[in-house]
Amino acid sequence: MVLKTDNENAITDFLDGVIDGFQSKSITVTRSTRAEHQQVGAVERAHQVIQSQLRVMLSLIHISEPTRLLSIAYG
Repeated sequence: MVLKTDNENAITDFLDGVIDGFQSKSITVTRSTRAEHQQVGAVERAHQVIQSQLRVMLSLIHISEPTRLLSIAYG
């Protein structure tokens, strides 16, 4: 198993503890370079944008759904 992380101390310490707990030679930790870290940040920001857009679309569906049902029932 390969665990990939940036160089954040808390995450590195946590992963070191995981490796010690499993005492397995099949677990390796790779640390990303600064450029990879920036790419991950860009992906996380894109994910947040898509997630908020989806929330808006779902809220619009929930708002319009009762109106559509009323127009069917009384139309």
